Amino acid sequence: MQCIPIKTRPLLPPKDDLFSVMDTSLTDVQDGDILFITSKVIAIHQGRCVPVGSISKEELIKQEADQRVINDAIPEKDFYLTMKNNILIPNVGIDESNANGYYILRPEQLQEITKQIYEFICQKF
Repeated sequence: MQCIPIKTRPLLPPKDDLFSVMDTSLTDVQDGDILFITSKVIAIHQGRCVPVGSISKEELIKQEADQRVINDAIPEKDFYLTMKNNILIPNVGIDESNANGYYILRPEQLQEITKQIYEFICQKF
């Protein structure tokens, strides 16, 4: 298998259109190709972004988690071990790296967005 990265413009929070980026960046998709899209990109497309400062990260974690496995943050690491959609994940997957002052949450309705992406690519190619 050969992995070929596709250079795109950055998708920026709080909301950006993944389909317009795919429309301009995907030029040749063949039957059998596999397209990898990060959960962060999907979340930005869905507008699952919260401005830093509008809520504390701890409160956001409590709000988003289905369950906190460890109830107190681990001080050296500043994270909670949580459950979200049956996934054991630190801080419910909240990402703030390279997020321009936003907390990026986990995407929602992954099956639905995956279907939309599939249909878009099938229609385009």
